[in-house]
Amino acid sequence: NVLRLPATQTVINIVVFTAVLSVLNSCVYSASRMWFSLARQRDAPRSWRNLSSGRVPRTAVIATATLGFAVTLVGYVAPGDVFLALVDSAGAVGIMMWIAIALSYLRIRPKPDARLTYAVAVAPRRLSVAAWIVILAMFGMLIGMIFTPDTQLDLLMTMLPVMVIFIVVLWRETNASADPDW
Repeated sequence: NVLRLPATQTVINIVVFTAVLSVLNSCVYSASRMWFSLARQRDAPRSWRNLSSGRVPRTAVIATATLGFAVTLVGYVAPGDVFLALVDSAGAVGIMMWIAIALSYLRIRPKPDARLTYAVAVAPRRLSVAAWIVILAMFGMLIGMIFTPDTQLDLLMTMLPVMVIFIVVLWRETNASADPDW
């Protein structure tokens, strides 16, 4: 309006809308390919690895679009609260990832071997202690989030999916009668 050019606002809105659609298309593409890849590794439902005649993982695309639509609907119901909780829960997700990384290291860490002909830069025992320190520190942060009112919802939104994933993985790993191709 300052330059008094006609339809400037409309042109800018079209450019922004086109950019948003491009990002959405990219997200649907990458998420559906991720679901497809997980299904091929038997970490997602088998139907998600089926390809259409155009080599598109149609079921994975539909699942991605459905989830995106559901999140959008929830965003309309409580626009400010949901967006802030999703953004803030990224911190709790980061804490969970560091715990998972440290636990993974403890599970697959190198064992001391006298037959090694080269010197190890850091002794595996020291790294194990460091992994335990990381785990304890991260759990300390999670406990702090429990007692901080501003982060309780974020922690809950992170813990619920983590618990569901944990239960599913635990069930699949321990149930001998479970179908590995679910």
